[in-house]
Amino acid sequence: MERKVRMLRAPDVHFRHEWKHEINACDSVIIQQRLKAVAKPDPNTVGGKYRIRSLYFDNIYDKALREKIDGVNCREKYRIRFYNDDTSFIHLEKKSKMNGLCSKESALLTVDEAQRLADDDLSWMQYSPEPLVQELYSKWKRRGRHRFQWRYCDRRRKCSCKPRWKRKQCIGLRQ
Repeated sequence: MERKVRMLRAPDVHFRHEWKHEINACDSVIIQQRLKAVAKPDPNTVGGKYRIRSLYFDNIYDKALREKIDGVNCREKYRIRFYNDDTSFIHLEKKSKMNGLCSKESALLTVDEAQRLADDDLSWMQYSPEPLVQELYSKWKRRGRHRFQWRYCDRRRKCSCKPRWKRKQCIGLRQ
């Protein structure tokens, strides 16, 4: 099957600061009003918001989750993500953190590829033209795929952390 390859991954990985701040409702209104004066709304939102669907890869010991909670200085996580139920733009992401700096790499996936990952079918990954897909495949082969589980997260609700839990329904790729 021939398909177009769209590189979302920069040739060099660039690290950046990523600071998150909790704000109260009053500050939120003020910031929104100030931003309206200098920025255009994102046309990809629905009602000013995104519906984000993510599937996180983690091992049976919740290594990626625990490293985040513990503030481990050098860590990485992989996830599949798409927005607003639009399966025409599904991507595999690798998010890395090193010495307080963050980087993100992405590779576009087809619906079939994402579903094959959800079905534990990795056979296609070694032949993918996407370097990030090949990197993940290599890590799974080296570390053992059986040690990974899904962590489903829909930002409207809290994460469901159930290993091997109805993956087809979670990702919503097949009805």
